[in-house]
Amino acid sequence: MYDVSSNFKNSIKEPIKEIDAYLLLEDLTIITPADDLVSLKIESENGVGKLVMKKIEIKLLGYHSVLLSEKINAYVGVKTETGYEYINYGQFLITEVEDSKDTGMSILKGYDSMIYTNVAYSSVDVQYPCTVYQYALAVCQKCGLTLASESWPSSDIDIESDRYIGIDGMQYRDVLNDIAAASGTIAILSNDKLYFKSITNTEETLTYDDLKTLKLQPKYGPINGVVIARTPQEDNVAVQDEESVQENGLTEYRIENNQLMDDKREDYLQNLANQMF
Repeated sequence: MYDVSSNFKNSIKEPIKEIDAYLLLEDLTIITPADDLVSLKIESENGVGKLVMKKIEIKLLGYHSVLLSEKINAYVGVKTETGYEYINYGQFLITEVEDSKDTGMSILKGYDSMIYTNVAYSSVDVQYPCTVYQYALAVCQKCGLTLASESWPSSDIDIESDRYIGIDGMQYRDVLNDIAAASGTIAILSNDKLYFKSITNTEETLTYDDLKTLKLQPKYGPINGVVIARTPQEDNVAVQDEESVQENGLTEYRIENNQLMDDKREDYLQNLANQMF
């Protein structure tokens, strides 16, 4: 998801490497390990058909409660043969600051710009019928996000009316998650722009030398079934790759109660099959 050079890839795979990081504040102040930066950690959970929100935890020497509600860009780099090359992990809104007198440090926590989708849903500025792309664009504009993807699987399917208005507890986050699920993509921010990314073969090869830890899980896949379900009544539409099922057993990509495609499930079904199989 981040564009880096071959030098970066080679250097990051080395067993011994030099890593650097810095923070860029809104007023263009830079905080480095030579200043107060002790460590930073960025983590997220993701998967096909999901929206990804990245979380950051920063440790700084001294007391930095003034940085609460600050928007911070985080850069992490590795030393290559031509010097340090950095990845911009994007902007994070600091939502929590804990000052500790025991350690003389502050711990900052925050989230990337996807946090602005955690807002109660109301109607968006779009004329129906519209395509999924046009609707996603209107949702992003409502949340202050930039939609970078111009097309993705099923982004050209028409939406006849607002599918989410009046549903209790609905947030814009839920809408974008439904779009990702309906298209078999991952909704993720890169350089503060929203992408609906399909799973593709990167042609990258990782070997035992790149391995740090290994946790074995039950075998998963290949995906050879798609189910779009209405629950609890189990009113489902489904398709399978019968040859793959016979060879590998059944592994389903299952979507339940997706408001976006509820009345056009058959239209989405084959596109998902083409994406997954």
